[in-house]
Amino acid sequence: MTETRVQKKKRRIAWDSCIVIHALSNKKEPHAQYWRHIEPMQKDAEDGKIEILISELVIAEVNVGQSPKLTDSQLRDAVEDYFFNDFIKRRDVDDRVSTLAGRYVREHQMGTCDAIVVANAVVHGAEVLYTTDGLKKDGTIGGMLSRDKKCNGLRIRPPNIAEYMNLPLFAGKLDAS
Repeated sequence: MTETRVQKKKRRIAWDSCIVIHALSNKKEPHAQYWRHIEPMQKDAEDGKIEILISELVIAEVNVGQSPKLTDSQLRDAVEDYFFNDFIKRRDVDDRVSTLAGRYVREHQMGTCDAIVVANAVVHGAEVLYTTDGLKKDGTIGGMLSRDKKCNGLRIRPPNIAEYMNLPLFAGKLDAS
């Protein structure tokens, strides 16, 4: 009798362009404040425990040069290196994504780019989309974050290490006191 192994499907999370920019600029302010929340996710992805889904649109947004601390050539090099890591799972914008994004634009008054990023996360099975889009200094939220659980139940959250570690995959990790 042949023994077959059932391979568990990895947990999937998605990152918006602002999270990628925070990761690329992890030691510089204002990005450093987010790095302690993002770094464990990236480490788990590097270790093969989770998948980080990135829409091709996110790559285009980051390539625009939204990080003023880097020169154009530095940014291009950093972006190219980063997005070709094995722990980054790039996802195209196909007909399923564009159709769903159109619905989100109409139903949730989202901008087209945000709707595409959200739809890409939904179509490709992300449990949560991490973003800082809409996170205001006074603690209130707007933008993409205000659509949490409204787009096919997708959680849209700012990066938070405590919340991340409590995902079912990581249950018990914080119990070691």
